Amino acid sequence: MFHFCPLPSSKKAYNRYSKSNVLSNSTVSVTSVDTKDDPYYDEDAVNGFRTDTVVATPMLGENMMRKLLNRDPYDIYQPVKLLGTGSMGSVNMVKKREEYLGGSARFHNLSLQKKLELQGVHPYFVTIFTIPGIGAFFLGCSGIDIKAEDALSRSMHSRSVQSNMSDASVYEAQIGEYSPPNFNLQDINNSNRSHVSIIQPSHSRKPRHKAIIAYLKNERAQGKYEFHYALKSIHLSRVNDITYIRELKNEINLMKRLDHCNIVRPLETYQFSGQLYMLMELCSGGDLYARDPYTEEQAAHIVESLLSAVAYMHEHNIVHRDLKYENVMFVNSSRNSEIKIIDFGLSKKFLPDQKLKEGVGTIYTMAPEVLKKNYTSKADVWSVGVLAYMLLSSQMPFYGRKRREVVKKISKSTFDFKGRRWSTISSQAKDFVTELLRRDPTERPTAEEARKALWVNTGQSSFSSMRTEEGMAVVNKSLEHYSTLKVLQKLALMVIAHKSTSEEIGFLRKAFKRYNSEQHGTISLVEFKKCLSVHEYSESYMEHLFREVDLDGTGEIKYTEFLAASIESTGLITEERLAEAFDRLDSDDSGFITVDSLRALLGDEVSSDYVEGIIAESGIHEDKRISYDEFLSLWDLDLEVEERKLEIVRCISKARSVRHIEEEMIYASSTDEPGSDSELSHRNEPI
Repeated sequence: MFHFCPLPSSKKAYNRYSKSNVLSNSTVSVTSVDTKDDPYYDEDAVNGFRTDTVVATPMLGENMMRKLLNRDPYDIYQPVKLLGTGSMGSVNMVKKREEYLGGSARFHNLSLQKKLELQGVHPYFVTIFTIPGIGAFFLGCSGIDIKAEDALSRSMHSRSVQSNMSDASVYEAQIGEYSPPNFNLQDINNSNRSHVSIIQPSHSRKPRHKAIIAYLKNERAQGKYEFHYALKSIHLSRVNDITYIRELKNEINLMKRLDHCNIVRPLETYQFSGQLYMLMELCSGGDLYARDPYTEEQAAHIVESLLSAVAYMHEHNIVHRDLKYENVMFVNSSRNSEIKIIDFGLSKKFLPDQKLKEGVGTIYTMAPEVLKKNYTSKADVWSVGVLAYMLLSSQMPFYGRKRREVVKKISKSTFDFKGRRWSTISSQAKDFVTELLRRDPTERPTAEEARKALWVNTGQSSFSSMRTEEGMAVVNKSLEHYSTLKVLQKLALMVIAHKSTSEEIGFLRKAFKRYNSEQHGTISLVEFKKCLSVHEYSESYMEHLFREVDLDGTGEIKYTEFLAASIESTGLITEERLAEAFDRLDSDDSGFITVDSLRALLGDEVSSDYVEGIIAESGIHEDKRISYDEFLSLWDLDLEVEERKLEIVRCISKARSVRHIEEEMIYASSTDEPGSDSELSHRNEPI
């Protein structure tokens, strides 16, 4: 066997949802907790309305994917490039049409009825103006202008932003905040945080949306900041086999349950005019064939990522069953691009110790037991072994001119290391491949065991560079700030994180791996404390932070939850992104976030009282619905006040405040020598 290595106060009461109820899938209950036992209760921040910041719904991650019926996705997304086509459908690179950016947060995207309601038109006249045919005539006679630009500012965006910054510094803040690829840690460290707003201040006292629209129009005119996705379409009318349709729906259902940095994410699904569409994050760097040949170090890194994803799938009782070169994609064209597993059409949910009987997959990566139609999840481990062999040698371990020759070699596990490139490959790599290609699956390691192999972890990027430590300090500070946000803000950040591209996330993927030291795909409380222990935080404060980041209350921090809690450090929280988040939270496109729209996201497990509490916590007490303008007001933060709140509740040693940490970061960045790791490109930093 190969060798393994270890991987690096008020007296009021408030309501808290019990996590134990969530984990046991029972009905959510509410218990009264005296705030004197909770040092992190913030009466001033919530104005008497306290909802525990843990949303007790394990379905939250799955519900991030939006499902739309009878809606043509090409009305919303514009085709840019055809990526592939077949008899059943096609895959297109698409971008969101400019007029649909922001969705229901933008006045012009609302229905006529919603536009009239938002402008205060009496319900009686709304009914008349929306009568098919004659309604348009009466509306024209009324003098109400539903197309004017200022209608939006009157109804939803009438507030202006106060700013003490000069026009030049405002423009620099806009550019810096909106441009994550140029994210500069030193700029953040040296900035005066009391004058930085998550929403960029506008150049004047004009309504905010006008300054933003003008800015984005100028940037897009230069071809900047266009975000692309992959849109997969299937013509259901061309599918005669009902099993194939079942596989498509199975793929969607399984993919939305998986939240891992090396597994492609589905974002939206559509069913329209006899076609099924799935919008996914775009992997534009090509498949594994595109960059062949690989060095041994590159091969080890790819295999480590594959095994991390496969172990995560198996832990969630999902077997892929079609791992091959074509189904492993590079995220982008950069040299250090991460990989993602795609195509879950043949994947299946399995029970522990269940034997699977379907003979599915691609012949050159099929395990011997799959050919016999009697296998377990270890068939995926065999496939990873085949891929490891190919990455190291640029040749297949079981090659034959005819299918029966390949089947014979696979059945006997007949392969060798006689190729031209094997003479330069280490014995550790050969031993690793041999173990994964054991013919007897009982002698084959699990994905989790294989992931801990010494060869896979040798040469992995260390986290010791000064730049990485600076980045981790900024991420940790973002986590602290996230813990002070209202539940609705956290849900919005979840939406933003869910739809962010890998290029935008950048360093955060590396930060997640630092926290997820055991590489299970989720962060446990033990791992979380271990990573934060260097800051001398108290045990209770670290547990408090963990509960705040664990938004769905499952007792572990998922990948997207971590991104949501730390994404502020990337500068992605722009007005445009908040508009997109509002559109997702407003699931019925009413122009408001309501109890019903939040329930559609949170699931049926959460009570109406809790959902109403989320809205009340946001400062809305009358009509129990939140307009976009009210939603934006949540993000106008006085960061000096927020900083003081953190210092009060942090419970770390008096000798090490946030200001001390910032000063250390600034000093470290100023003492870096030219050419050191700290000067490496942030965007292309290896994982």
